[in-house]
Amino acid sequence: MTVIRELLGSISFADTADPPDFVGREAELAELAEFCRGRAAYRLWVGDPYAGKSALLAHFLMRGDDSDTVMVGFFIKRTDQRRNSADGFLRSLSRQLCLLLGERDTSGASFLELQHELPGLLVKASEHATASGQTLLLVIDALDEEIYQSKGPEETPSIAELLPCPTPAG
Repeated sequence: MTVIRELLGSISFADTADPPDFVGREAELAELAEFCRGRAAYRLWVGDPYAGKSALLAHFLMRGDDSDTVMVGFFIKRTDQRRNSADGFLRSLSRQLCLLLGERDTSGASFLELQHELPGLLVKASEHATASGQTLLLVIDALDEEIYQSKGPEETPSIAELLPCPTPAG
């Protein structure tokens, strides 16, 4: 959670900020907390448009007080070309993971360099969390709003294709 809070200046949650009277979502917040304590690698959260999924996830990331979980996240914004692509995802996640690990920010590297670097950063972050008795949680919101970008003769991978399978332990 510290990572998310320190990155508020560089990650826009304008469309996902929770209202001051965020209430009525206790069961869903408890379900997210339970997922963090479990062994499952991935969790898909589905709901109707404007049901508050983004607000729920932003609230969980920003206000959660689970000291057993290290959280990083990426919120896709349909209206922001920089934030709805694999490139935006890699840059944001790289920045967050480097901050978490106390390493030099590599988010300015090329797409291919970031793509190559991501698995190692995730493993290091997971090991870092595990060594502290914590779990690493990566939240990606609005994955269905991602816009695939064509890069030369080959299409860039989707954000989902960049995710590790299997996931690093922790």
